[in-house]
Amino acid sequence: MCESRRGQGWKVEMSTPSAHSGFEEFFRHEYQGLCRAMLLLTGNRAEAEECVEEALVRVLSRWNDVRVMASPTGYTFVTAANVFRRRRRRDARHRPLASLREVPDDQSERLDARLSVLDGMQNLSLRQRQAIVLVDFLGFTSGEAGRLLGLRDSSVRSELHRARTVLSAKLKDGEQ
Repeated sequence: MCESRRGQGWKVEMSTPSAHSGFEEFFRHEYQGLCRAMLLLTGNRAEAEECVEEALVRVLSRWNDVRVMASPTGYTFVTAANVFRRRRRRDARHRPLASLREVPDDQSERLDARLSVLDGMQNLSLRQRQAIVLVDFLGFTSGEAGRLLGLRDSSVRSELHRARTVLSAKLKDGEQ
């Protein structure tokens, strides 16, 4: 859905346009990035999209409060991550890494690099994946990420250090 429905003029139906002013623009601007960020957490494209979509439904219902937050995108990401965490707990099993081979315009080297990163991300704890995505992918500071995750700044930096160490080792092993 990240790409396929976007080109078909898919719109979010809103019951009261004035109450949800700006949500449609927020959706158009942030949906793709949120899907990519959640893919790093879930390892599965369809599950990432489902988590983002469920999060956006929740955000829409609270849009008047969310739109004035310091970071509506960060709030939406954390909401999607919470959706994923609840699903994972409910399923009581870790889903396997999904392949990105269906992406038609990726070159072989880029695809291999992406798969290596996704594979490496699966070796991290959920908290480490969240820290990596918020700081390295979405560009939040460790302090901002800490506020979004309910952690101290120093805890986020610690999780980032551990995560980067694991990813670095995994990527180096893949090159050999």
